[in-house]
Amino acid sequence: MKNLVFMNSFQKLIDPRIDRKKLYPLQEILLVALATLLCGGETYDDMRLFGVSKLAMFKTLMPFKNGIPSRHTFERVFELLNPKEFQQCFFEWVHSLKITCPEIKKVEVLAVDGKTLRGSAKPSRGVKPLHIVEVWATRNRLVLGNCTVDEKSNEITAIPKVLRLLSLEGSIVTIDAMGCQVAIAQQIIDQRGDFIIALKGNQGLLHKDVKRMFDENAHYIIKNISIDHHSTIDKNRGRTTTREYSFCSQVDWLKKRHPKWSMINSVGCVKSVSIIKGKQTEEIRYYISSLKENVQLFAHAVRAHWGVENSLHYVLDVTFGEDFSNIRNRNAAENVAIVRRMGVNLLESSKKYLPQKISKKGMRLKAGWDDEYLKRVLTQDF
Repeated sequence: MKNLVFMNSFQKLIDPRIDRKKLYPLQEILLVALATLLCGGETYDDMRLFGVSKLAMFKTLMPFKNGIPSRHTFERVFELLNPKEFQQCFFEWVHSLKITCPEIKKVEVLAVDGKTLRGSAKPSRGVKPLHIVEVWATRNRLVLGNCTVDEKSNEITAIPKVLRLLSLEGSIVTIDAMGCQVAIAQQIIDQRGDFIIALKGNQGLLHKDVKRMFDENAHYIIKNISIDHHSTIDKNRGRTTTREYSFCSQVDWLKKRHPKWSMINSVGCVKSVSIIKGKQTEEIRYYISSLKENVQLFAHAVRAHWGVENSLHYVLDVTFGEDFSNIRNRNAAENVAIVRRMGVNLLESSKKYLPQKISKKGMRLKAGWDDEYLKRVLTQDF
């Protein structure tokens, strides 16, 4: 297993099976499951079929003395594995990437967002779908961590947990309005990071004050205030979007009115106007931030935040078919979700082995067809 660098962080994962039923080593089961999901498989039957088809290749990586386990073994293992222990191993793996890969140290924006595993619900039994809060490194395009909760409303409790396990120094953490909480903002500052958090009606008077400031150009609130502006125009597939960014770091008046938000150093506003087939739509969003200056940096971070939707959630749903997964056992659904995110990280970092740009779907197909490429994806040391 010396070539499987990523497996080093998962060696201490406790095997929940009793000794007499450990015919197939846990590390081999995880390897086959990961490779199956990487190459387009989705179910336990797929894991069995893919393992049997690629057994010769797998034997170059691990012994596989007893061959490939049955689909029931895959199912039993993922249902018995402790998700919290598996998540901790995932965190340690990502942390090792941050230590060994110089590029990870240059992360600017860490986007925090939630995603619902719709297929994990059991409506007939009143079981709601799992909801995953995850951190996406927008520049390096890697999942840095995640935490699973039972409902979207529980993001408020999950965000501090997932952030606590990460090094935030030198990074800007971006969060949507659900995470606009004093404790979360203060935690980011305490961990030596900066934040940009969306501001909506859930913060009542704070939202009204910031909205009125930009609506009235601040003249009725404070004299001689300075607001910086920046604009961008994006054209894509018949859609033209103009974004106007406004940014102000003169917020002493705001902190006096809202003393519990003493960590705020600036506020921002983004006005987006989109034109599609001649029809115009407009949206205005407001933000609080710990940044002290630079409207361009504010604009970059706000725009980069949506990478978690476009580069991660879209890939998981459309390319990996996560929304269609019918794994409903809670432990198994959470554990397999972690394996998918391992796959996303491995695919993202394996682009350097490709002579030309290929879609995620194409990369998965190539991994399934080309054993040498699959081995390079699995054995890369970043």
